[in-house]
Formats: sequence, structure tokens, C-alpha cells
Amino acid sequence: MAIFKDSQDKDVFLNLLRNGQILFNFQIFAYCLMLNHYHLLFKDVKKQLPLAIGWLQENYAIYFNAKYNHSGAVFMKPFKSKPIYLKGHFFVAVSYILNNPVKAGMVSEFNEYTWNSALTGYEKHNLTDYLYLHSYYKSIAGLSLSEYINRRSRSKKISDIELKVLTDKDAEELFINIIIELSNHSQFSSELITPKMQKEIILEAKYRGVNSRQIVKFTGISQYTISQMKICKSYI
Repeated sequence: MAIFKDSQDKDVFLNLLRNGQILFNFQIFAYCLMLNHYHLLFKDVKKQLPLAIGWLQENYAIYFNAKYNHSGAVFMKPFKSKPIYLKGHFFVAVSYILNNPVKAGMVSEFNEYTWNSALTGYEKHNLTDYLYLHSYYKSIAGLSLSEYINRRSRSKKISDIELKVLTDKDAEELFINIIIELSNHSQFSSELITPKMQKEIILEAKYRGVNSRQIVKFTGISQYTISQMKICKSYI
């Protein structure tokens, strides 16, 4: 069902989000309010994610039930969260969130949607750290952040999470490009897969759709070792 039925509902939710931001000390980078769900990208400074989202959704549910004479749960399923490990992941997430209304056919470009976070710094609710966004992004292939997000939308690659299963040939090409990208070299060499770079390369490859069997084939690293490569804290 719709959990945001009018502009007042969205304003109330964003006001609660602002209060929660202060109460739980988290740093917001992007958000999008759709009809029956929302997306939020933020840094959980004090590691209170369940408390913060629980507080936000509980207080919004109290408002929603009172306004619409509704009873029972407003948010029917537990929230889903995904940690961000690498810079590439971060901007894929920004693009995915802001392009949600584009994907839904509601607008032609992300910045036409009223209930997306702004990249310009002007926001009614003063929620996002837009200065961090731009300084962290700087430039990818000479594109502004806005151009980057629009290009991902037009190319229909809104999220790398949505990529289909890769063939071995495609996976090998992608894996080589990841190694070149992360090592800042112009050409591939197996020597670039140093012990220091191993974990970062493998996590990035997994994220982009390279499976464990393919990583074993390209690196010679055992599948058990690959499965044990876990990072305890997020990239940002």
C-alpha cells in the first residue's frame, strides 16, 4: 500500500528523519521517497542502525495511523541494509537511489523528482552532506556527479547489483579491468594482485557479479580463502 499518500506525509517523514539524524548521529548522503517505500544512504557513526531505523519507522507509523485511521503495521517487512565497502559501490548506490523515480517512469531525469535528495545543497529539510558527496566524487571520466547519474540512467545500468550472471569471458574482462582500476596501472599483470590488494580486488569483483568459481580460476586463490575475506567496517 502507499505509505506516502500526499506531500504532508513526505514532509513529516523527512522531519522525523532530520530528528533521527540528530538523535542517532548519522550522516546522510542520499535519499528518495517513493509511493510505498524509501531509500536512504547514510553513515552509521555510532553503529545504531536497527535503533535508528526502528525509531524512524515507529514514529512515522504513529503519525500515519492517526491521520488515516489505520491500524496495524505500516512497514510490513523488516528493512534491508547493504554495507558499502568501496568508492565505486558508494556512487552506484547514490545513482541507484536517485534514479528510482526514473526507473519507475515518473520523471525523465532524477533531478526532476521533488522527493529526491538534492545535489546542489538546497534542501528544505537540510538533511544531506552534499559537500562530502562532491568532494568524495570529484570527477569520474570528466563527468559532473549529475552527469554521471544521468548517464547511468540512460545506459540502463542503474545499478551494478542488477547485472545478469556473467559468462566466464565477460567475467575475466571485468576482473582484469577491476585490477587495472584499483592498482592505477594502464595494463594488466597478474603481479598486480598483491597480498595487500587481494581483499579489495575480490570484494569489488564479487560486487560486480564475478562469482567465486570465476575468481578462483583467475587468481588461483582457494574458494575457502575467498569466502573468508570479509571486511568488518565499511569504506566510509
